[in-house]
Amino acid sequence: ILYFFIFSYFITQIFRYIFSILKNTSLIPADKLFIANIIAGTLIIQTVVLLFILFYSIKTYRAFPFSLKITKKNLAKKCLSAVLIISFMFPWVFLFSFIGILLSQKFNIPVKPHMVTEYIIKNKLDFASVYMMIYAAIGAPFFEEIIFRGFLYTTIRKYFGVLAAIITTSFIFSLFHMNFLQYFYIFGLGITLALIYEATSNLWFSILLYSKNNITALILTLILKYN
Repeated sequence: ILYFFIFSYFITQIFRYIFSILKNTSLIPADKLFIANIIAGTLIIQTVVLLFILFYSIKTYRAFPFSLKITKKNLAKKCLSAVLIISFMFPWVFLFSFIGILLSQKFNIPVKPHMVTEYIIKNKLDFASVYMMIYAAIGAPFFEEIIFRGFLYTTIRKYFGVLAAIITTSFIFSLFHMNFLQYFYIFGLGITLALIYEATSNLWFSILLYSKNNITALILTLILKYN
């Protein structure tokens, strides 16, 4: 099951890459390109993969390897742990991002904005842009945290330990975003999300942090668009 959803998610990224190559060509118009990309390449495939994982888990183990249940027990302690981890990791995430910028400049690596950011800035607020913003703020954090921290991290941790699980899931998490400038930043973010999940044992904390991260990026994108 682990190999299945890693492979399926990788196929999703291949679809996104192919669509990005076809952008502004006669094969697929730019507007229909992104609609096809976000619906076929992101939502549908990720949803199918996630549903298969959930179905397989229920059928085989009668339970999930992660928790989404919020209880009042130790809630304050878990919130404090999450805040402390974020405070500790913030300068490190910033450092990782700075390293990515330096390497891109040193080796003359073309740096392009994320497809969602580029589309929102260059186009009016149509169905595709609104959909992408909603998915980035809500859908992506939920689906990706279940996949990376809920299943992948939990599985690797069980067999190889906490450190291996944190490094491996953060590395794969960064690669799946397919943007060189984001690799290092997302790697640091992945470590932060894994540490929070490890400290709280509840996936909602990492989902909320990831959602907050994406919402902040969207707000900055809209400010850049209209200024």
